[in-house]
Amino acid sequence: MKRIIWLTAGCYLQVDLPFLNILSQRFDIEWIVAASKKSFIAKHASDYATTNHINMHLYDMKHKWYNPLSFKESAELMRYVSSIKGDVYYLDYTTFPHLFWSMRKCMKEKKLLIAMHHGKAHSGMRFTRLHNVYLQWLKHQPYYFLFFSHSQSALFETEASKKFIIPLAINDYGNSETNPPTDKVVFQYFGHMISTKNVGLLIKAACKLKEQTNKPFLVRVYGHCRNWEQLYQPFVKYPEIFDLRPESIPDEEIPNVFSSAHYLVQPYKTVTQSGPTKLAYGYHLPIIASDLPGFRESIVENVTGLFFKSEDIDSLTSLMKRCLDDHPQLYTKLRDSQREYVEKNLSVETIINQYEEMFNKIANE
Repeated sequence: MKRIIWLTAGCYLQVDLPFLNILSQRFDIEWIVAASKKSFIAKHASDYATTNHINMHLYDMKHKWYNPLSFKESAELMRYVSSIKGDVYYLDYTTFPHLFWSMRKCMKEKKLLIAMHHGKAHSGMRFTRLHNVYLQWLKHQPYYFLFFSHSQSALFETEASKKFIIPLAINDYGNSETNPPTDKVVFQYFGHMISTKNVGLLIKAACKLKEQTNKPFLVRVYGHCRNWEQLYQPFVKYPEIFDLRPESIPDEEIPNVFSSAHYLVQPYKTVTQSGPTKLAYGYHLPIIASDLPGFRESIVENVTGLFFKSEDIDSLTSLMKRCLDDHPQLYTKLRDSQREYVEKNLSVETIINQYEEMFNKIANE
């Protein structure tokens, strides 16, 4: 049985959990989770490992990645990872900027596979120019790279034999007995509110929609926001059409949040990959999204969701109005076709088989 040394950053825990338990039956996996020992993430990972009999080590991260003190932490982490004997070393971990030096030093003779959540640094990221310089360097290293979309892989020009593309698995936060209301249409935004997520566009579009129709609807905006009162509250002209929770949403609430809406709205300006998209697929929630390449790769128009012109308030307003005018027929059609698409193309077993093939290929080269 091949041995995989698997490092997961706390922020990527939900990327790995849907299938790690089954992969651990096909490989000898030594799982290392890098997160604060005081965090919910650490407890969640520990409980998961215990339940599924996975050998896990928690590496206590005390500093944020942009804190200079985290450089020493990351170097020590890489020395620890490299000290364990394995056939393949997999890093589902943000290697920029700390591991630039320690990967070269510690992983020189290792078969190293890096999860690439971005093929190119985008405008919403910190230190964009420096990050792109790092990516240019990374292209020429003797490592393997796992991408989660073809669009991001295309941005990272390196040998095709060194790249693998496997879609993100559907996250499962548990079942819900909740259903969407029958007396109104619920549009849901979910996730961190930063400038590239363009939450203001959704709020403005909702207010404009209110002025165009008397049909009942509700726009729920849930997720962490650092400066809600200054950035977004001024756009809320009609408080009665909104349910606003500018705060982190506990994981245990996710099933009910996604099961009680009719549409997930993603008005992003840029996108590489989207966790909420996969959550929507897990709870059969049709998606309204900006017509960006990253979304067009993961959302099938008129099958799993609908598109509007990116950054165009009239286009979004018009599409939301269509959802009201054609309700419930449009919602029901999209919900059912999305469910069928997910069952055929994004099952956990399909994802697991691709991981198994990838690890065996790297280990045998």
